Amino acid sequence: TQLGVARAKWTAAAVAIGVAFLVYLYLRATQIPITTDEANTCMIHARRGWLDILLYLHDHYPNNHPLNTLGIKAFSDIFGMSLLTARLPNLLGAGLYLWATVGIIRLISPSAWVRLFGMVVLLGNPYMAEFLSLARGYGLGSGLMLGAVWQGLEFLVHKRPKSLWRSVALAGLSVLANFTLLYFFLPFALVWLVILREESPSVTDFFKKSAPVWLLGICTAALIFNPLRKMNQSDELRYWGMGGFWKETLRPLLTSSTQIHADAPLGWMLVFIAVSAALVSVLGGYSVARRLARRTLAFDSPAAWVFALFFGALSVNILLTFFFAVPFLNARTALFYYPLFAAAMLVAGQRLFEKSRIVALPLLAATVGLFAWNFWRCANLKSSFEWWFDAHTLTVLHHLQSIHEREHRSAPLRLDVNFQMQNSYLFHIREGRGNFSPYVQIGDWHSQRPPDAGAEFYVTENQGEFEAARNEYGIELPIVDYNGWYLLRKKSPPGAE
Repeated sequence: TQLGVARAKWTAAAVAIGVAFLVYLYLRATQIPITTDEANTCMIHARRGWLDILLYLHDHYPNNHPLNTLGIKAFSDIFGMSLLTARLPNLLGAGLYLWATVGIIRLISPSAWVRLFGMVVLLGNPYMAEFLSLARGYGLGSGLMLGAVWQGLEFLVHKRPKSLWRSVALAGLSVLANFTLLYFFLPFALVWLVILREESPSVTDFFKKSAPVWLLGICTAALIFNPLRKMNQSDELRYWGMGGFWKETLRPLLTSSTQIHADAPLGWMLVFIAVSAALVSVLGGYSVARRLARRTLAFDSPAAWVFALFFGALSVNILLTFFFAVPFLNARTALFYYPLFAAAMLVAGQRLFEKSRIVALPLLAATVGLFAWNFWRCANLKSSFEWWFDAHTLTVLHHLQSIHEREHRSAPLRLDVNFQMQNSYLFHIREGRGNFSPYVQIGDWHSQRPPDAGAEFYVTENQGEFEAARNEYGIELPIVDYNGWYLLRKKSPPGAE
């Protein structure tokens, strides 16, 4: 009876957390203005042909998220371009992420307390939530990857061949959603080959059992070969750095996940998460090495398999950098590390719970409280942390629409904006249902330059631009959320028509 009550409480808590999570993502997807990189995908890449999006047959400057772009193209062709249709592929990815989270938790632990801990840790990263509600491939790729982990665990536990096929298929799709998932797919495929070879009495039986890995792996490689070649030709990796794993990858990812810096008053949170990640990494490597040394099945248990994937994905980036000078990943390209880390944390929590509940419960409760508090303090329906400068696009456009109507203008108002913000304004003025083109006119994209002399209005958050424009422009609408953000208007505007 007590076990039934505990499971009922866990189910109620899981449903409540899951529904709140999806509602939050939906509200972000439908309220936050489109960001510059999303707009670029929607206005340029999603307009290409289907095969061109997938294989980059003609494009010399690649888009690294072809599956996400295909989804945007499909939904916008059916329903028209809008905030929701642009972000719908990632919202579907979020649904898979949540589904996989519940599935992994149920396979790893029978304890309601550990399950609650796992759900909060897997869902409680605001940076991950951000990308699950934006029109970028990082969230979609992470959802597909976590689905692959879940189905892999299903195969290890129940030995159903269809689960292995699903696992490898989802892993391959995750690479198409975000090419940096190759850092996951390579150790993922290798671990499966090791598992299946150890479980096969003969070479023939091994190739029969490992057919999903070989066949779907070859299909994935064929699909990404030309896009990766184009990436290399276009120097797409120039945004990444060689300053070390901590500087280029881990610290930016921690900063983005907590929205604080190491020297801030809350910098201890970064230390806590960094130490946790290091401990999980060391334990994972030790666990796998110990099983290999004993010549037993290296990854035969779900716990060992989760550790191997996390440790393997970390190792790939470091080894590629060491041997081939491939740059380290940055915060958003390394986002897929987080679900693997969280799954490893879940395994560690279950192991600790089995050893000593008295020790485990306070630690699990403290971690749940920390993650929940961090998510609460970072949650918002106004802006993206990664592209904070696009937060007020709709506020400005609605204000300009009211000026147009109040002054009875017959022609659209002329607007110019700082180059970082322009893609967001171009999308909302020219694209989709409910666009602002009758009220506002904006020029084509430009690099950094002074305000266009013919523009009546100018938007900037750059203090240098603001100071330079003060002789000609006055403040029409000050927005102070981010320390000086202005809609400027020429001091002697043309008369209303």
